[in-house]
Amino acid sequence: MGKQVVLTGGTSGIGSAIAEHLAAAGCGLILIGRNAERLADRVAQLPEPARHRVVVCDLLDTPAIRAIAPDLPARVDAFVHAAGISATLPLRALSYGRMDELMRLHVYAFVEIARLIEAGKKADAPHLTSVVAMSSIAATLGGKGQTAYSASKAALDACVITLSKECARKHIRFNSVRPGLVDTEMTRRWLERAKLTGDFDPDKAQLSGMADPSDIAALVGFLVADDSRHIVGSHIRIDGGGPLTTLD
Repeated sequence: MGKQVVLTGGTSGIGSAIAEHLAAAGCGLILIGRNAERLADRVAQLPEPARHRVVVCDLLDTPAIRAIAPDLPARVDAFVHAAGISATLPLRALSYGRMDELMRLHVYAFVEIARLIEAGKKADAPHLTSVVAMSSIAATLGGKGQTAYSASKAALDACVITLSKECARKHIRFNSVRPGLVDTEMTRRWLERAKLTGDFDPDKAQLSGMADPSDIAALVGFLVADDSRHIVGSHIRIDGGGPLTTLD
């Protein structure tokens, strides 16, 4: 593929699988995160590590994101925002601070990096730029205790629609991916907090079973590629055919 891809959340879970998939396809990755050691370790494990580099930045510190503009390549072919945290909190336990944390990571960081990429791309630049946001089926189908998480993912999806219209003139397109249950540590922790362990079998909760992170990475790889250039402003569900049971 040979593209320059900016990636957040590339050291664990779905983001790690995306890093592996894109690197194997020949992309050069710019991994953004706050833990320099983990970023360096992830790069060392990727094919041709010399093609990739890291940018250390705390994505929860929204103003600080603007300072990484010089660290981004002159040409950005794609930006994948896979950084995320989960939260299962009943209404009585919700706080402004916790909701703000999810919004800063899922939405504000996404918008700030997209702003840097848009500002750095000339209007007459011939290359296409694909932006992929990692959303969730919880954006529209959230369960009990997912108010903050679902709201942040719904806001992210709203940004995808509006930014698609605003940035089309520079050939920058936006899409989001909405996974269902994916076999990651974050999902397992959420299942425990939601008390969906024990007799509950997550592999039987979706028609096609629980997804592997590589399943999501393959879809993201297609959205990064120019073959998907006419997919714009879409929210693509990848949920194994939907749940067989409610998860609330």
